[in-house]
Amino acid sequence: MVNFFLSEAALNRIIEQISDSDIQDLKEGENLKLSQKVKILKVASELMIFSLKEVLLAKLGALLRSINSRPFGESKRQFLRLNCEVLMDFDFTASSLETVRNNFSRELYSGFTSAGQEQVKVEYVIPMIFLESITDGSFKINLINSINSFLNSCAPNSVIQLISDLKKYNANSCIEEKYKTLFFKRALQSPEVFDVLWENIKPEIKDELFVNMMGSGNYMHALNKIKSIGYKVMNPEMASRAILDRIASVNPNERIEFYNALIALKSVDNKEILDKFTSQIKSDLSSNNLANEQAGFLGFKEGKINKFLSLEACKSIINDLIEILDHRDSLMQNNNFVLEAIVFLWDDLSLTHKDKFITLIVYKMFEKNKDIETKKLSLSKLSKCKPEYSQHKSHLDHLLSLIEQIGDTSNRNILVTELLICKPENDKIKAEEERKFWEAVQESVS
Repeated sequence: MVNFFLSEAALNRIIEQISDSDIQDLKEGENLKLSQKVKILKVASELMIFSLKEVLLAKLGALLRSINSRPFGESKRQFLRLNCEVLMDFDFTASSLETVRNNFSRELYSGFTSAGQEQVKVEYVIPMIFLESITDGSFKINLINSINSFLNSCAPNSVIQLISDLKKYNANSCIEEKYKTLFFKRALQSPEVFDVLWENIKPEIKDELFVNMMGSGNYMHALNKIKSIGYKVMNPEMASRAILDRIASVNPNERIEFYNALIALKSVDNKEILDKFTSQIKSDLSSNNLANEQAGFLGFKEGKINKFLSLEACKSIINDLIEILDHRDSLMQNNNFVLEAIVFLWDDLSLTHKDKFITLIVYKMFEKNKDIETKKLSLSKLSKCKPEYSQHKSHLDHLLSLIEQIGDTSNRNILVTELLICKPENDKIKAEEERKFWEAVQESVS
C-alpha cells in the first residue's frame, strides 16, 4: 500500500530536488543520498505517471553526464548500479518518453566509451543491457554493438561479474536467452565462467551448456561438472549423445571417465546410445593398443556390472572379439585386456567360443611367442578360466608338449607352476586320462 502522505505532487518535489549533491563522493561504508530518494519513489511506484518518469529519467541523465567526468570510485559505482534498479523497477517504454530515453542512452553510451579501464566499463554494461531493450533507432544499435564487443573481449572476471549482477537483478532472460550465445562462448573458453554460468541457469539450459562444452577443448571440465552432481541432468539422453560424439577423439584415460559417465546416465532404453557405446567398446578392445584395450575392458566390465549392458549384449561383444582375434597371426602382451574381457565373461560363453579362446591362447599366444613373459601371461589367462581337460583335451595336451620342449629349466618350472593353477582338486578328477595328464604336468618340474 502506498504511504498515506505520498502524492504525485510530493513525488514531483522529490524528483525536482535531485541534484549533484545526491551523488556526493563517498567514504567507505557510506551510501548515496540518491538511494534514499529512489527507495521512496519505488514505494510509491503506482503514482509514477509518465510526466514524473520523464522528469526522473531526465534528472538521472543529467547526473550521469556529471558522474561520467569523475574518476571511478564508490559513488560512481553505486550510481550506475542504482540506475539498474531504476530501469528494472520503472516502466520507461512509453513512446512519449522516447526523447528523454534516447538522451539517457546517449549519456550512458558516452560514459562507457570514455571509460578507459575494464573495471569501469563493466559497471556501465548492466544498465546498458537493461536500457537496450527499451531503446530504439541508432541508440539501440550503439548499445548492442558495445555490449556484444565487450562480452566478446573482456576478461573472464568481468563476464563472471555480469552474470552475477544480472542474476541479482532477476534478469534471467538476459542470461538464458538474449545473450546466451555470448555467455556460452565465454564459458567454453573459461572453466571459471562455465562454473558461474552453470550455477545461474535453469536445468534445461545447463544441458545445452554441457553439450556445447563437450565440443570444446574444456570437455573434461564439463564431464567433471556432471560427475560432481551425481550425473543428475535434466536430459540424460542429450548428455549421452554429446559424450558419445566426443568419445572416440579423447585419450584412453579420459575415455574411461566417458564410459563411467555413460553408464551413470543410464540411457539404457535408447538403442542408438547403446549401439554407439557397444561399438566404441569393441573398437577399443580390438585396437591392438594396450591403453585403448584397458579403457575398453573397464568400460565393458562396469557396463555389465551396472547392468548398462545386458548379458546378451556382452556375449555378442565377446563373440565378435574372439572372431576378430582368430583372424590374427599372433597375440601379444598388448592384448592383455581384450583377453581379460573374454576371461571376465568366461562362465557365460558357449562351449564353442570357450574352445576357440583356448585355441587362441595355446596356438596364437603361447606357441607363437618365444619370450617367457608373454607365455606366462597366456597361462595366467588359462588359470583364471580353469578349462576342463575333458572339453579341451587336444589343446591342453599340445600345451604340455610345448612346455616340455622348453630347454631352460627355470623357465619351464615357472610355466609348469602357472599351468598347475588350472588343476582341479584331486577329488574332482574322475577320469583316468585327466589324472595322467596332471601327473605328467607335475613330473615336468625339474
